Amino acid sequence: MVTIVWVDPDQEYLQLVSRFLRVSGRLSEMNVIYISNQEEWERFAASAQHCDILLIHENWLEKGRTYASRCTIAVTEKNSNGETAERSVAKYQSMDALLSVVYSLYADAAGVQWNRTGNRAAKVISVFSSCGGSGKTTVAVNLAKLLSSGGSSVLYLNLESVTSSDIWLEPEGGENFSTIIYYLQHEPEQLPAKLRASIRKDPYTGVYCINPHHSVREMQQLSGGQMKQFIDRILELEEYDYIVIDLESVYHERVLASMQASQWTIWLLLDDLQSISRTARWLDELAFRQPQEHAFIRPSLRFFTNKYTGSMHPSDHSLQISGVLPYIPQWKNVRSKEQLLMNRMFDDNLMQIIHLLGGAAG
Repeated sequence: MVTIVWVDPDQEYLQLVSRFLRVSGRLSEMNVIYISNQEEWERFAASAQHCDILLIHENWLEKGRTYASRCTIAVTEKNSNGETAERSVAKYQSMDALLSVVYSLYADAAGVQWNRTGNRAAKVISVFSSCGGSGKTTVAVNLAKLLSSGGSSVLYLNLESVTSSDIWLEPEGGENFSTIIYYLQHEPEQLPAKLRASIRKDPYTGVYCINPHHSVREMQQLSGGQMKQFIDRILELEEYDYIVIDLESVYHERVLASMQASQWTIWLLLDDLQSISRTARWLDELAFRQPQEHAFIRPSLRFFTNKYTGSMHPSDHSLQISGVLPYIPQWKNVRSKEQLLMNRMFDDNLMQIIHLLGGAAG
């Protein structure tokens, strides 16, 4: 177990970090000391108490000073993971991404391999849109199918209150999502066993999934903490290379928790005033109501225009579009899952997104 001293003047930020580490179960691999008061920090530094990793805000880091740590990392306000002369990590990014940088810098500096739990580190990709009709489930299912066809073990999770995923993915046997929700809420210690009993492979796509839940209310009542715990328990199974999460188009804490657990969130837009306006308002609301969560989530968002017809209308929005997915006329009336899951042009464009996110490189 490594000892981390995390020094930052923003007490609220450290509380958010502490809550994440506690809920995610990461404290089993580290002991963390939090310091937000400068006088307390000066006393600690003067004591020369040893730690493995010192994570210190850039404003409190004194150049030339020697600290009693095996690896000192500056926590910067800007997105500068390892890009400065000193070891550094960007403060505002997903916690999973931040800790991944910390793991790497510590291993390089100390010449050791951090013996973390598990051998397979799954990449989590969420698919989201702020309004319905954007083709979110179509993109998520095809994304999972493409990753699986490349030889990866892929789990597709549909977290909508009302889902249509069972039309496209038909696992053989297994418990349904209602069972998972029950154990998540009432007997969490039994959850890993129930997950193994519930996750099954769809024979057509090779994608792993869980049969849908029975109740709209069951999904709507899940808290952000429960959703984080659910995703963490799946990661601890160490059986998947990718987890693709099909999120509901709502502002809800379970959606935010899923985004925070994701390396990337594919946010779908339509070339439409309503779609762009709702996206801007959604992000403004998050920044106003939950600024810390906004700071963690925003760097992992990538915006893509779906149902692209070849040209886009001028807009004054500030969203940076990372790519497009084509409008497929044959999907105006879908009659079979083969029709939805076997379109070469769509697959080619979606594969470009996978490469853009770095997914194909593993």
